[in-house]
Amino acid sequence: MPDLFTDCENAQDLAYKNICSAEYAIEQQMKVFCESLWYKFEIHADTHFLTQIRRSFYERYWEMYLTSSLIDWGFEVRSSRHGPDILIENNDLRIWIEAVASGNGDPISNPDAVPDIETGAAQLVPEEKIILRLRSSIEAKSLVYHNYIRDSIIESNEPFIIALNGAKLNFMSRTDDIPYILKSILPIGDHYYDFQNETAGITYRDAILRENGTEISTNVFLDDNYKHISAILYSNTHAGRFDEDIGSDYILIHNHNAINPLPFDIIQNGKVIRIETNNDSNTFLYQTENV
Repeated sequence: MPDLFTDCENAQDLAYKNICSAEYAIEQQMKVFCESLWYKFEIHADTHFLTQIRRSFYERYWEMYLTSSLIDWGFEVRSSRHGPDILIENNDLRIWIEAVASGNGDPISNPDAVPDIETGAAQLVPEEKIILRLRSSIEAKSLVYHNYIRDSIIESNEPFIIALNGAKLNFMSRTDDIPYILKSILPIGDHYYDFQNETAGITYRDAILRENGTEISTNVFLDDNYKHISAILYSNTHAGRFDEDIGSDYILIHNHNAINPLPFDIIQNGKVIRIETNNDSNTFLYQTENV
């Protein structure tokens, strides 16, 4: 088996370089955990994995972690060079999973990029910019799905999951009781309180305005154009959370509108969110259950 960590000094990704060098005890623990994932994942890694993880650690780590969690749960995992990252089978049902990790964006070329955290300074959490980054990742993988269908890699009756990781985004340690990922796919705005009538609730927001004036829809799971997405599996996990039960922070959001719905109990750890809508499709409820 080839080593996961090699030639630490010449690695391009700082996270990879620090874990590879493992100068501190915490980094040594992270390295041991990463290597335990690699032991399970190596047989499924593509030929470019060891090169790419040295320059895009978060993205490739997420794929390795996700695959390892599915293996731990007893799924038969397969991968393809020309298709989605992961294929699993559940009671003869083939389920495809495309993994992606959202980044902050380049603040020089992208005015919608999530800004850096200023140490020692008070900052507003740039919620809408975070949501735009998550939404961009969903859109990219939604478009890729149609290529897979066109090339007959995925059959039109097979479920498709987008597995999205947001750990690389700044400010993700601060959130309210509604996950940002849910605000990226449903028209959920801000909390409000009406002092005059003593009522509280959440505003309706079905789009976010980009800096160039373009509106980006946030009603993905109420839109028939996205019914090919069976669910979104979300996580903020990263190598520094090696002491947590694998998959414990997963959020699986079922698309009630999906043409190929998933079994409810497809994950074995984390939380599952189900969405219900009324006839007007503008009124919805979501229910969260612990697995």
